[in-house]
Amino acid sequence: MQCRLAVLVITFCFIQGQTQIWSGVYRPISECSLSICCCPASDVFINESTTNKLSFNISLTGDHCIGLPFFQQNNIDKPTDYTFSMVIFIIQFIVTLSDDSDTISIVNSFGDQCTITAKRHGTYRYNRAIQVNTNYFMLFSIILISTITLK
Repeated sequence: MQCRLAVLVITFCFIQGQTQIWSGVYRPISECSLSICCCPASDVFINESTTNKLSFNISLTGDHCIGLPFFQQNNIDKPTDYTFSMVIFIIQFIVTLSDDSDTISIVNSFGDQCTITAKRHGTYRYNRAIQVNTNYFMLFSIILISTITLK
């Protein structure tokens, strides 16, 4: 009986140890070339907004951000393989969580000089009261870019 209980406890601990924990505040620990990339300006925030959905928030800086100061993506399907991708304007980002859920890498379609690694340094509690409506922000950005290019 004690042996069965020990096996169950070990199995449970092993399964729990393999669980993806996306929610967190991740601080970049690698450099990104501001002159040719759109890079994180500060921490990256990821939240598990529901059981199967993630939200992703990032402040941006760099010559290729097209004046976009931040980006927020909600309702990202929580991946089963530790990786999800998204597109910001023409830039594709592939976000991968490490096996121990302590580090993320953000691969940028502009190349290796734009790819970063970020290490978890805190927890993130998502506050819907300050959620930015992404649709309105994107509409505003398109209008702003159109106005600038028409001048």
